Amino acid sequence: MKRLTMRKIREALRLHASGLSTRKIATSLGVGQSTASEYLKRIERAALTWPLAAEMTDAALEALLFHPIGGAIRLVEAQPDWPAIHRELKRPGVTLSLLWEEYRAVHPEGYGYSRFCDLHRRWTGRLTPVMRQHHVAGERVFVDYAGTMLAVIDAATGEVRQAQLFVATLGPRT
Repeated sequence: MKRLTMRKIREALRLHASGLSTRKIATSLGVGQSTASEYLKRIERAALTWPLAAEMTDAALEALLFHPIGGAIRLVEAQPDWPAIHRELKRPGVTLSLLWEEYRAVHPEGYGYSRFCDLHRRWTGRLTPVMRQHHVAGERVFVDYAGTMLAVIDAATGEVRQAQLFVATLGPRT
């Protein structure tokens, strides 16, 4: 949402104090009703009344209306331990959702799941786990163990047996 000018914000406060509805204020300012409603909520949270004090500058008004919610202390205290989370994700059966639930158990006022995932994506984006290898096509084969057992059912007898899964690929063409 693009911010309104301080003149329009002051006008919204004046119109609200005179008893106009949100719809009429939005029409007067030339903005949508949801935008006007959002600004009126900010005005109420800041406990502003009309007329504003003479010494209330635009910068002071902006600081009252747009201060960061929660403050810097909350973000620093609730900051997840990204290296530990990265290590835990390598364990079988561990998911980002499970780690977020553990994080929220310790920090109930911490990040929500979508923000947690976004911050994790940003953190992993700073890692550089690239190891370039150049091979002649078909010269090498790369094999990796998938880590979990699979149930294989014999179609004739119905017997269930456990199988280990390995994945193999030929080296890339260069």
